[in-house]
Amino acid sequence: MGSREDDCKRLWILFGLMNVINGALLALVTTKELKPELAYILVLSLGILITFLWWATSMRMVFWIQWWELKLREIERATIAYLDESESKDVKLSGGIKIFIDRDETENKKGISTKFIACAVPVLFMVVWIVLLLDETGLLNKIHAIN
Repeated sequence: MGSREDDCKRLWILFGLMNVINGALLALVTTKELKPELAYILVLSLGILITFLWWATSMRMVFWIQWWELKLREIERATIAYLDESESKDVKLSGGIKIFIDRDETENKKGISTKFIACAVPVLFMVVWIVLLLDETGLLNKIHAIN
């Protein structure tokens, strides 16, 4: 279970770090202190690249967290089956061993899942970066004029 915990920690460390980096880049862009237009466009492009890498890494981390949870369910089932079949009746299963088995992945939970948030926030930042880039290059006005 330690590897799952490590993956969860890495996911949220990455989440916090990327929020800070994107926030700093966004602050730099919104102050319009970048005078050469090329520098401004390069920062916007860097924002798009960073958020794409953030999204891809988050998706991969969420995959591994789900993979670990699946394996932990299998281990718990095997452990409970072994303990049920063993001749040792000294072991009492009070339900405390069941951490992952009773979780229904399809059940509706209140609120939004943290795994969804970890993957959706980078997409939100990417949309902001793309809109800012389209606006800076004048493509947003051209798209608006077509409609």
